Parts: sequence; C-alpha cells; structure tokens
Amino acid sequence: MVDNSTINERNFESIPYPIRVFNEDFVRENLLFTDDPEQGVTPFAVLGGNVEIEKEIQEVKGKLGSSEERSETGLYLERKNAVKDYQDAEKEIKEEKEQLEKMLKLKALDKESCIKYLSHIFGDQNYNVAKLEDELKKVTYHNQLANEQFYLQSTISY
Repeated sequence: MVDNSTINERNFESIPYPIRVFNEDFVRENLLFTDDPEQGVTPFAVLGGNVEIEKEIQEVKGKLGSSEERSETGLYLERKNAVKDYQDAEKEIKEEKEQLEKMLKLKALDKESCIKYLSHIFGDQNYNVAKLEDELKKVTYHNQLANEQFYLQSTISY
C-alpha cells in the first residue's frame, strides 16, 4: 500500500488490487534480489491472467515463425519473399528503363532512321533524346496510333 500500512486478515478484503502470497522457497528461487541486491528477478508466471498472456505470446511467436537464415518460416518467410519480389521487380524496372532509353537514343540519333537525319520530314536538324522525351510527354491517349496505323506507318520508307 502507498501509506506503508500492514495488510493482514482484517483489512485484506478492502484492498482494491489482487494479492498473491508466495512461500519462502518460491521467493528464494525467483526473487534473487532478496539475497543479493545486485541480482534481479527470474521470470515466472503467476496463475491467472498471465496464463492467457503466455498463450498469446506463443501464438504470436508461432505466426512470426523462425528467423534463422535459410530456414525462415511464418511472417519471417513472408517478409523474405516480399523483399525478394521487390528486388526482382526493381531489377526488371531498371532493365526496362535502360531498354527504353536505348530505343529513344536509337530513334533520335540513328543515322538511317532517326529523326535528326530526316530533317526534311521532321523539320529539326538539332534533334536529340531530350527533345524526343519532351514530345512524348505531350502525347495523350487520343494521339496514340491504333495497332493497324502503327504497322502501316512503320512499313512506309522514307
């Protein structure tokens, strides 16, 4: 109690919180600081609410699974797989971006079919990738060619 009064058989029923009584052997084995102030408390479960808490802890541990490398289970395995999927997707995006940049450079600067060297058709002798990218940003859904138009356009020789 806060006022340091003694709890006994006459007043224990008026105490608003649960009271647990432990025998001397239990105290000696688990409350190590009673013999040596430098020691702590050995973890233990008190019957009652702690049993449910321990059960919940075991359920959570079961969901988490093992974090042992190359033997992961549960949520650890899900996280490992998600990280791998993310890294794979990131790598694929990088490769696609590099391929697109390569195609843009080819379209803007290739001697035989590029916009720069066909200025009599496209009108700009100083054409480069940056200008092509700017023009592509202006393209809307309505400006896009249908597949049939695209194939017809690509067969026309300049």
